[in-house]
Amino acid sequence: MAVVGFLVHTGGGRAQSALAALDAMPELTTYGIHKDNVIVAVAEVASVKLDALLSVIKKIEGVIDVSLTSMNVEDEDPGAALSSEILDRP
Repeated sequence: MAVVGFLVHTGGGRAQSALAALDAMPELTTYGIHKDNVIVAVAEVASVKLDALLSVIKKIEGVIDVSLTSMNVEDEDPGAALSSEILDRP
């Protein structure tokens, strides 16, 4: 699971409609519009779906750019964790 904070930069007076589109996405939590054109958002999504989510956000009308501000990724599959054999290497 990835927990990602980002800023969605909007233009053309489209911040409100972009915010509505983001609010309709269940994996996102938004924190309003700042400085008239920047939306603060946090996503909780499987890390393998993060690129696809960001691509969808970038296609929202009025979105100019998406800037990642923070990211935390935890193992989603216990089998994907490093084995003790690898961890014990000098």
